[in-house]
Amino acid sequence: MKRLSLLLIILIMLTSLSCKEEIDAMLTMKKMPYTGNELRIDGYYYTVTQNFEGDLYQIYFFYRNGVYRYCGTFKSLDDITGDWGAGNSRLLWGYFDVNDSTIRFEKWLVNISVKHDGIILNDSTFRITERKITSGQSPNFNEGAVDELYHFVRYSPKPDSVNRFLD
Repeated sequence: MKRLSLLLIILIMLTSLSCKEEIDAMLTMKKMPYTGNELRIDGYYYTVTQNFEGDLYQIYFFYRNGVYRYCGTFKSLDDITGDWGAGNSRLLWGYFDVNDSTIRFEKWLVNISVKHDGIILNDSTFRITERKITSGQSPNFNEGAVDELYHFVRYSPKPDSVNRFLD
């Protein structure tokens, strides 16, 4: 009986060691510090999307270390309280880079990673014009041309860019 119990415990331990979080998609962009002045980064950017409830404001912070963070969707910019949460999901994080008047950023969605490409209109506005899957597969994701306008809002203090998902 003791041997059976010991064998059962060993099997459970071996099974639990083989369990790990599976990540279906990897980011293809690499972390590169942003040293330019093409975009302001002393606050956040928002883009307006729409659903059955009306306008929704999606908030993004960009950092000098080349990381960006999605911080949520709000019904109004007045609803922003500064409680950004701990950032404990890989879906909140990604990399970005700027080259002259172009911007690219890449982020995870549930089982894919997606790159967004666009143009910088001025230091406080940019337009994303294309998005495509860079890793993983999703038959429900629409790749191709988009028209997403992002506007800057000065904001301090920004949430920290340190996270466990990016190096």
